[in-house]
Amino acid sequence: MQSLPDPLRGRAFGMFLTVNGVIASLAHWAMGAVADSLEQRALTPASFGPWFAFLGALIALGMLGVPAIRWLRRYCAGQKVRLSATATG
Repeated sequence: MQSLPDPLRGRAFGMFLTVNGVIASLAHWAMGAVADSLEQRALTPASFGPWFAFLGALIALGMLGVPAIRWLRRYCAGQKVRLSATATG
């Protein structure tokens, strides 16, 4: 949590919770739709292989957040950005 300045940390964490909350809420519906679309093939575990590969790719894509946070920290330090909790716009 110490990788971002205090005012930006709250915004980043709030955005993280919002996005992940929406994705988590939709996950049950999405996997139900996938199982329904497989029909009889849903009885064999191998049918879900491509979907697990897709989910693994999403996890790998999520790892791009690490260099993004590092870039943001360097950008804020280099620009000497002063983020105020009361600032608008």
